[in-house]
This record gives sequence, C-alpha cells and structure tokens, in this order.
Amino acid sequence: DGLPSANADSGASWSLPNPIDNGISINSVSCASSSFCVAVDSAGNAVTWNGASWSLPNPIDNGISINSVSCASSSFCVAVDYYGSAFTWNGASWSGPASVDPGLSLASVSCASAGFCVAVDYYGNAVILNGAYWSSPAKIDNGAVLTSVSCVSSSFCVAVDSGGNELTWNGNSWSSVASVNAGLAITSVSCASSSFCAAVDAAGNSIIWSGASWSFRNPIDNGTNLASVSCASSSFCVAVDHYGNAVIWNGASWSLPRSVDPGASLTSVSCASSSFCVAVDSKGNGLRTNAV
Repeated sequence: DGLPSANADSGASWSLPNPIDNGISINSVSCASSSFCVAVDSAGNAVTWNGASWSLPNPIDNGISINSVSCASSSFCVAVDYYGSAFTWNGASWSGPASVDPGLSLASVSCASAGFCVAVDYYGNAVILNGAYWSSPAKIDNGAVLTSVSCVSSSFCVAVDSGGNELTWNGNSWSSVASVNAGLAITSVSCASSSFCAAVDAAGNSIIWSGASWSFRNPIDNGTNLASVSCASSSFCVAVDHYGNAVIWNGASWSLPRSVDPGASLTSVSCASSSFCVAVDSKGNGLRTNAV
C-alpha cells in the first residue's frame, strides 16, 4: 500500500555529517558512481568526491548560486545557476559560463549522457543540450515554476512544477501539462527508467510513476517538506527533507523517516546505486550511506 513501515528500512547506515564546504549551503549533489560525485553551492563553488575524500571547494561561478548539477559520468557533468548559465565538467576542469537561458534562474538539470541534458527554469521554460549545442528556451509550462527534471535517456524525461503538475519528454516534444498531485508543489522527481519515477512534494508526500500512470499521493514524512529524491532503481530510492530526515523506498513501501542529519536542512540526495548515496545540507555538510 506504500505506507511507511518499520520493516521497509533497507538497512541503510549513514555516516556522520562531514563538513565539506566551509559552512556554505550546498544546493545539489550528483553521483555518477561510488567514486565520483559533484556537489554545488550557493556561492558558486563545486566540490568533488573521488571515492575517498572531497576536494576543496572550487570557485567556478564568481559567487553566483549554482542551483543544480547532474553527472552522467566522471568525465561529464553540467551545472546550472541562478542567472541561466551552464557549466560543463570534462573530467579535468570546468568550462563556462555558457548563457543558455539568459537572465532566468535555472532550477534543475538532468543529463542522461554526455550528448543529452535538459535544464528547466522557474518560468516554465526548458532548454536541451543535444550534443554540443543548447536549444533556445522553450516555454513548456505556462504559469508555473518548474522545480525539477529527470532524464533516463534522450527519449524520456519528466519535469515537475510548483502546481503539482508533470510533463513528459518523448524524444521529440513535451506532453501537455498533467495534474498529478492535486495542486501541491512537487519539489523533486527522479526516474530510474521510463517505467519508474518517484516524485516528492512540499507536504511530505510521494507519488510513483508506474509507466502508465501516477499513483495517488502517499504521505511518507509526516507533512514535512521533502527537498529531494533519488532513485537508483525501481526498488531503491532515498528522499530527504528540510529537517534532516531520510526515507527509503524498497520497491513496495517507504521506510519511516530516520533522522540522519539532526538540526540541519538536507537539500539534495543522489544515489549511484542501492549501496551508495550522498546527501548534502544547508550547513555545508555531506553524508554518505552504504546500504545492505
């Protein structure tokens, strides 16, 4: 039934919060594997995980808030910022800024490969990286703030908004806006395949995409604002909230919320597999999980 269950916890063991970014609020993290992650912050820095330790913060955006990062591999990531610029990691260094959505704040980016990424902004626009070039901004969602996007391939992405709606990319065009969460703001979406996505909202609920339809809204976190969700597969997702809690999906149900970062606001989570996730918080900390 998808309701929280004490038995749903998959045995994830979280590390203690580790200061990795000098106390600066970290906005987003993306892990391509257990030996490569990138986190970006509100002061224009990127920090990189190499499997053993985090790098020092690397200033890549002149103090501008970097809102989102997505890594398709250890040699390709894209980060997007508050002013519509994109930065690209090639495995050794960052290039950019490239103005891909001039003057408009990009909320989220997702890269299925080095040849395909989608970024969405707070004004209902999407931009697509297809090979070496970004498309012009295209209005896909009139009147709503796009909050998150997740792409599993160049022919399947899901974008969600602040009005409880979703749109699907089929490789050629975006679907019409569909109401899937009864008007409640969806804060994050993560797709493991074209037949499985999980989305979370600002009121502690999740909804699941089965490949044919979205589930009814399911309360998983006691009304708490869920900030981010990441799915490594249809049987493993982690969602985190603004009060330091994590909940885990095991393919059938969500665990009870577990306090993993007391007193901090978790802002983003990324799971490279069911045995490796990283979460980051508003105090510049990172924490890892190894699940069994």
